[in-house]
Amino acid sequence: PDAVSAYAKILKKIDTPESIKLAFQVLMHGYKTTKQYRFRMEAADIKISLAAKQLQRMVEQLSENPSEDLLEKHSAAKAELLSFRKQEYRERAQKYPTDRKIRFSLGELAAEEGDLNLAMECFQKAKDEPRLRVQAGQELGRCFATEGWHSEAIGEFKESIKALAGGDTDIELSLRYDLMKSLAAKAKNDDNIDLAREAMEICSSIARKDISYRDIRECRRNLDNLVNELD
Repeated sequence: PDAVSAYAKILKKIDTPESIKLAFQVLMHGYKTTKQYRFRMEAADIKISLAAKQLQRMVEQLSENPSEDLLEKHSAAKAELLSFRKQEYRERAQKYPTDRKIRFSLGELAAEEGDLNLAMECFQKAKDEPRLRVQAGQELGRCFATEGWHSEAIGEFKESIKALAGGDTDIELSLRYDLMKSLAAKAKNDDNIDLAREAMEICSSIARKDISYRDIRECRRNLDNLVNELD
C-alpha cells in the first residue's frame, strides 16, 4: 500500500496525460490488490478532475465558436459528471458514515441536481461538524427556502449568523442576504409588516456596507414597495 501511494503521488506530480492515466491504473490496481477503499476514492478523484477539465475546454470552445451541437455535448457531459459525482459520494458516505465533509459534498451535489430531500438530510448531518456548522446551516436554509419553508429557513440563517459570531464578513453578508430574502418572502405570504420591516433593516445594512452587492438596489426598491403595501 505504501508503494502504491508513493508511486501514484509521483505520477500525479509529473502531471502529464500519460502519467495521470498511469496513476489511475496504479491506484485501481492497488484497490483491487489490497481492497483499501482509499485507492478507489483517489482514482475516482482523478476521473472527476479529468472530466471537469474537459468541461472547461468545452466552455472555452463555446465562447470562441458557439454551436448548438457543442452546447448539447457540454450539457450532456455536465449532467453525466454530476450524476457520477453524486453516485460516488453516495458510496463514500456509506463507507464512511461519520465523515461529515463527505456528507456535505453529497448534499451540495444533491442540491445541484434538485434532490432536496437527500440534500437536507446531508446538510443536517454535516452540521454536527463544528467546522461545517455555518456553511451546512446556510445550505440547509437555502434548501428550506427553495421548498417554500421560510420559517425553517429563517431559523437556519439566524442560527448560522449566531454561530459565525462575526468571524467572516463575506459569509455573514451572504447569510444576511439569504435571511433578508426569506423574511421578505414570508412577510409577503403572511401579510406580516413586522417581517417586512426586519427584512428592510437587513437590506439597508447591506446597502450601507456594499451598495454593489448582488441585486441589493432592486431588493431595496421591492422591500420599500412591500412595506408600503402592508403598512
